[in-house]
Amino acid sequence: MSETKANSSFLNKLKDTVVINEGSNLPDITGKTLGEFHVDRRMHLSSGEADIYRCSGTGSHAGAGFVLKYYRRENAVKQEVLEKIRSIKSPCVAPVAGYGEYEGHQYAVRPYYEMPVLSEVLAYGNTISEEELKTLIIPSVIAGLKALHDVGILHRDLKPANLIPDNTCEHIVLIDFGISSDAGKNTFVVTHTGMTPFYAAPEAMQGIFHKETDYYALGITLFELFTGFTPFQNPGLSPEAAAILASISKIEFPENFPEDLKKLILGLTYKDISHRNESDNPNRRWGYDEIRRWLAGEDVPVPMEPFLPSATEVLPYTMDNRKLFTASDLVIALLKNPEHGIKELARGKLTQHYGYFDPEKEELCKRAEMELGSSENEHYLAFFRLMYRISPNESSLFCGGKEFSGLADLAFAAVDEAIAVAENGCGLDTEEVSPFLKEVTLMLRSGALKHYAEEVEKNAEAVTLFQDLEKFHKTAGRQYSPVQQALVFGYGFSNNRKLAVLGVPYSSPQDFADRMVSDSKKDRYAHEKQLLAAREELEFLISAMPDTASQDGIQLVYDDARSAIFGDFEFRFRDENDFNDFVEECIRKGNTYVVKSLLYRYGESLEAIASCRYWKGDTCDRLKKIVDTMIPMGEYLFADEKAFARFVHDMEEEGREKPLFLRDFAQVHEPYLQKLVDADNSSIAKLARSLLKHKNDVEKSDRIRIWGNRYPSLSSCSGGRGYGLDLIDDEGVG
Repeated sequence: MSETKANSSFLNKLKDTVVINEGSNLPDITGKTLGEFHVDRRMHLSSGEADIYRCSGTGSHAGAGFVLKYYRRENAVKQEVLEKIRSIKSPCVAPVAGYGEYEGHQYAVRPYYEMPVLSEVLAYGNTISEEELKTLIIPSVIAGLKALHDVGILHRDLKPANLIPDNTCEHIVLIDFGISSDAGKNTFVVTHTGMTPFYAAPEAMQGIFHKETDYYALGITLFELFTGFTPFQNPGLSPEAAAILASISKIEFPENFPEDLKKLILGLTYKDISHRNESDNPNRRWGYDEIRRWLAGEDVPVPMEPFLPSATEVLPYTMDNRKLFTASDLVIALLKNPEHGIKELARGKLTQHYGYFDPEKEELCKRAEMELGSSENEHYLAFFRLMYRISPNESSLFCGGKEFSGLADLAFAAVDEAIAVAENGCGLDTEEVSPFLKEVTLMLRSGALKHYAEEVEKNAEAVTLFQDLEKFHKTAGRQYSPVQQALVFGYGFSNNRKLAVLGVPYSSPQDFADRMVSDSKKDRYAHEKQLLAAREELEFLISAMPDTASQDGIQLVYDDARSAIFGDFEFRFRDENDFNDFVEECIRKGNTYVVKSLLYRYGESLEAIASCRYWKGDTCDRLKKIVDTMIPMGEYLFADEKAFARFVHDMEEEGREKPLFLRDFAQVHEPYLQKLVDADNSSIAKLARSLLKHKNDVEKSDRIRIWGNRYPSLSSCSGGRGYGLDLIDDEGVG
């Protein structure tokens, strides 16, 4: 093999690469010592067949670093394969440092290489130049394959993920022999395919492997290393379907692809293997000898493939006189017309189509046919699931013949459509429905949108929202109209807050609240009538809005609608708390007659409100207790004994300066005061007597002065604290 050496450009690509880690399902064996290897830590490298661990060598391996693969499945690696690989001394094949079994699972140990595998280099956005392929990659890989094939081992999974630079970066090393086979003296083996489909030769898809199968994978690998993608990598196809497509299609090279490299890849990916043992036949797949001669600059004849269709010409699906060449095109066309798509599925046309070239999709279609069920919901869900399984990279949603980028986009449009229908139908509970809303509600009822959130968007938060929607509908106790169902979905998954009340559209809850205030000012009675009719719609909108700000805007209007209006708008109370606050404020300000008036004028109505459970039942009783504790005295009405005591105190204080006023007040109010004295309340009686004692006060002289002359007047009350103060605490006086 020619000498290989990594250049600085290639080294930079390795150093810039970030390794993406994943978790594992096997028990953690960190800290165990298996043979001469101490397990240091789990590396969490991406691997579908095993957990990967960093190890430290002990004994004869002391001081060296290793990688241990702890396999999930039983009999993952054959012992004879490991022993043969162990005998290889090539620097381009990762040696087997040790192997064994621990707790029912096999493990194998190889040296630890510091650089990333080439697939990670590609994942980070780098590609390998033609020069790097010729001077390092290709010489190393064919040397490694020859070493394997010479001892009868087929790698069977050659790809960038199984190629890694050694620690000197002078060789590329073949790693991961988890599915390798021991061909023994045979030239090929027949086995279950475990090869990564993108790199699988046509015969590999039938379970047949030989050394030329590894070279086919090398051709695909070189194409990917140079371009960054495999030749049959199609977003609308699964890897397995792409492999089947590759077996009947020719490779399409990008523009400006190097001709010399193109010849190599065409030679390595020649599909006809009938002449593989005829060394002098030019129409056979290239192997080690042809590649070595190509590297030396020889003009090696390229085998001539019979005519093969290109990838875009394979078995088109005809629909409405259109030919649909890819799974993505077919799925989009059917999702835009689901009624037609369900018929195509039910008639077996999709199963028949994929039966010609894609067994996996054929099986998916058969399964979907069995899931169609008997109801419209079952039909739609089975069809919807199938579409996104046929084209797993499709992420758009389709409804009413339109395409949407995802749930949020569809939800926003659902609100717009629901408001438009409600406006025309004059209400949220209208049974009028547009084709778009009909499909939205079908997608909701069938569970299709929840499936989309789980399997396509893979959005855990959206799945939780759908679970909340299911609870919302179960607790509603009624069947919502298509408009209401669309609004609940639309509000929950988008920021569209348009609404309609009694068929009138509003741009937002705030817009609705503002216009209601304006309407109220223009015509109060018409506004009240409108709100009464809109009560159920307002209750629905409050429950459907997912955010507090939107709920509050509608709640204000709703509270206004459920307010109690006393008389001809004499009083208006939002609820019983508002009413009680008003009563307390009146008492505080001394407006006791207003409180008493509320009871005598509206007591019967208050009892009726309570009996209908609009307000709490104790509202009227509470008002009665307040009025019962009031103390009447002529034109005065005191809220309670404390208020009366304060009044008496204030009158006596004023009487010190105006004694005639106090005497006259006592004389005028004598009947009322006497009635309080005779009442069965000693505290109030004392207060009344305190005022009554002044009705017989007499005038004394020297109280009126004019120009130094004194004139007789009513003597003042004796000094000291007034009697009324005996019932007022210091805080009350202050």
